[in-house]
Amino acid sequence: MSDCHVIEQMLKETDFTYKEFTSWLDVGNVDSLNQSRKKCSDKFEILDKVDESIFLFDKFVIKFFHDQKICKNRIARTSYLNDVCPKILGYKNNFYKYTKAKGDVLSKVVDIQKFKNLLEFANSRLWIPAKKDINFNKTCEFFYKDKTIERVNKSLIKHNINDSEEIINGIKVPKTKDLISKIDFKSLCNDSAYYFHGDFILDNIIYHNNRFTLIDWRQDFGGLIEFGDKYYDLSKLNHSLVLNHDIINSNLFFIKNDNKRISCDIFRSNILCDCQKVFDEFVKTNNLNKNKIDILTSLIWLNMSPLHDYPLSLFLYYFGKYNLYIHTNKLYNNL
Repeated sequence: MSDCHVIEQMLKETDFTYKEFTSWLDVGNVDSLNQSRKKCSDKFEILDKVDESIFLFDKFVIKFFHDQKICKNRIARTSYLNDVCPKILGYKNNFYKYTKAKGDVLSKVVDIQKFKNLLEFANSRLWIPAKKDINFNKTCEFFYKDKTIERVNKSLIKHNINDSEEIINGIKVPKTKDLISKIDFKSLCNDSAYYFHGDFILDNIIYHNNRFTLIDWRQDFGGLIEFGDKYYDLSKLNHSLVLNHDIINSNLFFIKNDNKRISCDIFRSNILCDCQKVFDEFVKTNNLNKNKIDILTSLIWLNMSPLHDYPLSLFLYYFGKYNLYIHTNKLYNNL
């Protein structure tokens, strides 16, 4: 049955008036939606995903997920986030509703002092060690190794790429799967479990009157709801000092394939570079492993690749592959 059939049935009981439009915008698919947004921009910036949506109102926010389990686990996880996320107002099936946090997205207003305060806040309010004895290493290895291999396969299929040795930014880089096989996941996954956010990026932090509210927390970590890897949060934050929504939506990245020689890079603001110095000093002061963070950050970019549209998806794949090679070589003293 078509729309015309439905209208015919409605005409039997309802009088219609009509208005003629001389122009209109198609938002029926991702490409046309992006074109429409160039003419009618959103009031907020998100990275579109095909299996989730967000609806912003004056006093509350509604999130939709195609997978009901994600909603259920996100609600469950709020009890482990130490009141750092907004208050949940309701939940049903694929939707949940929470209070709209007052303030600004931190990526818009971040400065050196706010960033220092954020790290102190996370260290005291978020990254609290697990009190339970958890077999955490296997969970981490599944999350970092198995999931990455799965996502890389999706990227290769999505872009019709043969996993091969390639020249990226003037450096000969081996196959992606060979890079992954050389990672010592045992040492990468040897830390204790912590309370965690799971998508700890500047775009998921609301700042207001020297307070931070964390939104869009991850629903689980390798199936665990209560605990996760603090290093995953650290790596997500490290990632957002390179890549954030403003940079992506402003197309301040590039990817070029010139006769199988790949070039990829991204612009960074001075403030994010300054925050990177603060972050690196925090890592050093707290005896954290920066090499591990850099490798996990590279894996995060590879994992993000199949979830987004071209050209961002292709950029993430090659940028992740390039950085994974650089940082694994630094770790094993081969570069």
